[in-house]
Amino acid sequence: MQPSNYLERLTAPRPAALPKVVRRAMEFIEGHAHLPLTTSGIAGAVAVSSRSLQEGFRAHCGLTPMAYLRQVRLARVHDELRTADPARTTVTTVAARWGFLHQGRFAAQYRERYGLPPSETLRRGSASGG
Repeated sequence: MQPSNYLERLTAPRPAALPKVVRRAMEFIEGHAHLPLTTSGIAGAVAVSSRSLQEGFRAHCGLTPMAYLRQVRLARVHDELRTADPARTTVTTVAARWGFLHQGRFAAQYRERYGLPPSETLRRGSASGG
């Protein structure tokens, strides 16, 4: 048998592919992040139990479906603040549009993820021209 140059690549462990249900749930969340979603609503949309959905997310993403939803929403707020006009837009309005109704908690989560307060993103985005 001839040794292969690709033997190491062929036998190396591979990360498990995301199960189809988790991938579909992620797509559903991304497409419906502006809506008031619940774990049971997401599970129903992809035809699994809430428990199965939560276990799939924990095993394959390391977080819950609602934590993933929060990440998606934070990214949407961030994108919107970067391109918004601070003379016409408030952080509160953008945050509420994406389901963040508790401003203190939202600001702390935003700062943890992006390293600066949302108001700073709004100011900097307009200053850099978008």
